[in-house]
Amino acid sequence: MKLYLNKITIVIFFLTCLVYLGCVMFGYDSISEYVRSFVVPSLLVYYYTRKANKSLLIALFLVFYSIAETTFFYLDYSDLSYYVGNVSYSFAYGFMLTFILFKMQFSKILKRFPIHLIILFLFGGYLLFALDELPESEISDNKLVDYVLYSVYNVLFILVLVFSLINYLYHDIKKALILFLACLCIVLSELVQVAYVVEIRSLFNVLYSFLLTVGFCFLFFYFNYGDKTRSIDLEVNLINA
Repeated sequence: MKLYLNKITIVIFFLTCLVYLGCVMFGYDSISEYVRSFVVPSLLVYYYTRKANKSLLIALFLVFYSIAETTFFYLDYSDLSYYVGNVSYSFAYGFMLTFILFKMQFSKILKRFPIHLIILFLFGGYLLFALDELPESEISDNKLVDYVLYSVYNVLFILVLVFSLINYLYHDIKKALILFLACLCIVLSELVQVAYVVEIRSLFNVLYSFLLTVGFCFLFFYFNYGDKTRSIDLEVNLINA
């Protein structure tokens, strides 16, 4: 029964992705938002019903991302949806970051990739500065709690991008590359959403939707990729997804 449900959820996930992108491209915004709220939950159900080993951290990432996606739709972008949604996104990225960090040993990273780390953190710092300068950062009358939430949210998804790349350099395998591509697409979708420009709304909406959907499709392929582990530390104990 569980295997049968797993196959159904695969079909539902990819069908939902296609319908969502189709609605966005043809301008059915209200329908696209509704369909989008089912993309990540369907991937969560698939992940739960699969036979292979599962990571609690990945499951929590999908759970909190699903909460955020459904919150913004069903609470109609109210103040409550803003706080619940952004806190949920922050928790989601926090769990994904923890999942990635558990796959590496920092002593090995610092020894092998010191220049990479400096460049990546400088790049991440620049992104944070650029995001802070955008009008979107001036929210809810600049209340401290809103600014802190906005900043924590930005820091977490940028750290996910930075460490997913380091994780790929660390292991140098296709599975780590797929995880990096998934994180890259999801984080880029966040950046596109923040850099939203009214004059080219439709283009930004299509780009955001495409990156978000492709990112979770990469995550699906990551779950099913069976590459053997190879890393700069052959004795490290890794958490399998």
